[in-house]
This record gives sequence, C-alpha cells and structure tokens, in this order.
Amino acid sequence: MQYRKFGKTGIQLSALGLGTNRFRADTSADIEAAAELVQDAVEKGVNYIDVADTYSKGAAFSIVKEALKGIRQEIHATVKVSYTKIKTAGDTLLRTREILKNLGLSRASFFVVWSITSFEEYKNIIKEGSLYDGALRAKREGLIDHICFSTHAPPDDIVKIMEDGRFEGVTISYSVLNQLQMQPVLKRAGELDIGVVTMNSLGGGLIPQNNDFFSFVKQEGDSNICEAALRYSFAHPQITCMLSGMAERRELEENIAAFLKQESFDVAAKRIFTVDKRFSEIEGFCTGCRYCAGCPQNIDTGTMMQAYNAIYFTSDTPAYKRTGRRLLENINICKKLKQDFAFVPPDTVNLCADCGNCEEQCTQAIPIRKRLDELYKRFDESGFSRRYYMERLREIFHGNYEKIAFYPGGGYTALVLSYLKEAFPDLRSKVFLFDSNEKLFGTLNNGIEILNPVEIAEIKPDIIVISNFIYQDDIYNAIKHFEKDGIKIVKLHKAQDVPWVF
Repeated sequence: MQYRKFGKTGIQLSALGLGTNRFRADTSADIEAAAELVQDAVEKGVNYIDVADTYSKGAAFSIVKEALKGIRQEIHATVKVSYTKIKTAGDTLLRTREILKNLGLSRASFFVVWSITSFEEYKNIIKEGSLYDGALRAKREGLIDHICFSTHAPPDDIVKIMEDGRFEGVTISYSVLNQLQMQPVLKRAGELDIGVVTMNSLGGGLIPQNNDFFSFVKQEGDSNICEAALRYSFAHPQITCMLSGMAERRELEENIAAFLKQESFDVAAKRIFTVDKRFSEIEGFCTGCRYCAGCPQNIDTGTMMQAYNAIYFTSDTPAYKRTGRRLLENINICKKLKQDFAFVPPDTVNLCADCGNCEEQCTQAIPIRKRLDELYKRFDESGFSRRYYMERLREIFHGNYEKIAFYPGGGYTALVLSYLKEAFPDLRSKVFLFDSNEKLFGTLNNGIEILNPVEIAEIKPDIIVISNFIYQDDIYNAIKHFEKDGIKIVKLHKAQDVPWVF
C-alpha cells in the first residue's frame, strides 16, 4: 500500500480509503461479513475509514464498531456532521460524542463538516455558536484531532472555503468525468498544503458500467478499467487518499491492486496527459473550456453542457432502483449538476434568447441552444427544480393537518425539511420524524427528535411522507398497515422523478 502525507496534519494516509456505504446489511450474517471485510482492508494497509450514520442502510456504525474490536493497527476514522441536520455548537458537540460512542471510540482523527453545498452555507456554518464552533469545542476536549470538510460545491466556492484557512483537509468528488473543472481545486489545495481525499473515483459507477466508452483510460499495466480510473486520479500528487465503497472481498482486492506499484512522475504525467487529450477529441463532448461563457441571459452554458455529457456515459444498468434509459439519463444529468456544481434550477423555463453567441465561441461545435432546450424539458419531466419541490410539498400538505410525519429521519429528510419551511413559512402542524435505524433514536434532525417507528401507533400522525428515493417502496410496504388506522401515507417521489439528494 502506498501512503501520502495529508496536508499539514503530518498523518500518512493510505492511498486507498474505505468507504462504508456499500456494505450488505440485511442480516446479521451480512453485518458480520462486512466487519470482516473492514478488518481485511486494514490488514492490507488501508488506514482511513469514512463512516457516517446513514451509510449502508444505517448499519455502517455497527459494522465498523464490530470490526474495530479485532484491529490493533492505528486507523483514522471520520466523525461526519451535516449542517442540514445540526445547526448549533451544542448539538454538534452532543452529536460528536454520540458518533464516537456508536463507533466504540474515545476519539477520532477527523471531524468532517459533511457536504457543504456553497460558500453562502459555509458562512452560516462558521458563525459564532454554529456547527464549526462545536467542532472546535470537540477538538479542545480531545474528541477529534483535525477539522476537515466534504463538499459538492462549485469549484470556485471550494477554493474560497479553503482559502479562509479553517480546514486542514477536504473531500471532493474527482474522476475522469470532472477532472477539468476540478483542476483549480487541486492546484489551490496543493499551494495551501490542504489534504485532499477524493470520492466517486469511478464516477458513481458510470465508468465501469461503460467499459467500451472509457477503454482509452486504460494504460500499459492496467488490468481493468476500474484500476485504470483509480490510477488516473492518484496520478495527481495533490490527492492523498481515494475513497472506494466495497461490498465484497473481490472488490477490495481489485482496488488494492491499483496502489501496490508506485508510478514514476513521468509515467503519472503521461497517464494524465493521455486521458485528458482523449476527452478533448470526443465529438460533441464538452471539455469545460468555458469559452461559451457570457450568456446575456445569465445561463451557465458551460455547466449545462458538462451535465449533458452524462448522456454519453449512461448505460442500461439500473440505478437508484430505477430502470428505463431516459430516466437513467435524467438521473445522471441532474446528479452531475447537483453534485459537481451544486446547481438546481429555480424553475424549468429556458431563458435562452437564441442569440447564438455561445455556439460561435464553442471550440467543439456543440449545438448548445438545442441541448439547452432538451435539458430544460428533461428538468420539467423529472421534477428537477426548486419550484417543483415547493409545488410537490404543497400538493402533499394541501390539507389542514395537525400532525405530520416523515419517514425515514436522516440526511435526506433534513433537506426535505428545509424545503418544507420554505413552502410553508407559517406551518402550524406538529412535525414528527421516524426511522428504523435504532442508532438515530433520540438524535435530532433540525431540532426534531427522531423516533422509533413503534411510536407511530401512539402518536397517530395525520399523514406520513416517505422521504426516501431508493427504498420508498420497501418503506411503504413496511408501514402501509397504518393506513387502516386512518393514517395517510404518501410517497414523496413520483415514478418519473429524479432524487432530491444524490
């Protein structure tokens, strides 16, 4: 295993980090096997474990805790706290203690402000008495050693957050799919000596699902496309550690193989040059040069065209428990916009004035106006806009409900709650949250306690909204018996919708 220094911390992190969101966790045997996989990864040199309460259907904490009982090597685990759920310093400190207890740890190497969406949100996070203050208190108490952040914010915002000097490390999405727009982030991180962990190194599964398209990523010595994609990202010297979620030992072996042999600077540089050059030669593919910038209608054409690239990569492999080529394309397009650029359109009205200035500047001869029109039609059909979010919530809560509830109660629901406040600023209904993950019982989401579902019968909410995309049918089947008690149960998402959280 190769190791690199993580910024100013002085900690040597393994090139491969263990993501914990892909474990099978349906049975006790699954959890036992997953714990053994964690132990195996550590024995093979992995020393960074990225863990959060909602990962692997809420079982990630239990899996890692069980694994740590048999591990003697030093590992570096994360305490991840999201501003969408936790707003105050006091709640942050309380949540930190809860996470450490659930992991069976007395301290963790890294506190991660989880998924900052923009520089504006960051400014709220660092206000006196807010989440960042709680992280500082946790550090003073010896609960955590270093404060970092993860983000899907636009690259310019990430750079500004790093330059503010409050964080020692950052976790970003990085792969061959977004390498051009993220180059300024890597460059500035290197200059500031900020450690970089990367996620989505395989493009959220798009790269291995499109083996033929990405065949050019493979270089001499690469056994498969996944190994090649990992080596491409690690060829960038600013990247310390690359996260990979693994569900079985075969995947662990394949991932570790990518980091057993250290490449020379010349070989790494050639790998980067070859892949980047090939992308620039794909007909109709947006390279992110942004020569099309300056739209008189203030449309971010460069961002939109890079999102359209997702159509090139979409396979027929089901995703998010969804099938259908067009829906899968819509999911990948919207995921690109939300994750890489933190962009959700305010509505689905295409403001293009058909002036053609952008196309005159485009070096790839992309039909930008035609693609913009198609993108906005796709946004409309798939419910991808803030206006749709408001309309959907008003449609669901059009009645005069005294008690409303959401199930489950984790991070996805945290975002839905923020939209609920926006849709109903004077909401008088009592809000309840339920979740099947016992580790969340008694914890707070936006100041609301998460309850055990057994309390549904006693509380008898007027309506329960299933605020989950992937498992909404499973959840409905588990709680639909409450309908006979007069409780209305509604799935937040319609069949053609894309997720609100990716």
